Amino acid sequence: MLAYIALAENEPVHLVRARMIRKMLQPAGPPPQRDNE
Repeated sequence: MLAYIALAENEPVHLVRARMIRKMLQPAGPPPQRDNE
């Protein structure tokens, strides 16, 4: 599947793999800022 996505997006496999790993670690974006009070 990784090779298929890389081919469809015309990007190197290692860049697609790194992007997918980042999305798995933070699927909804970075956590919100906290106010330490």
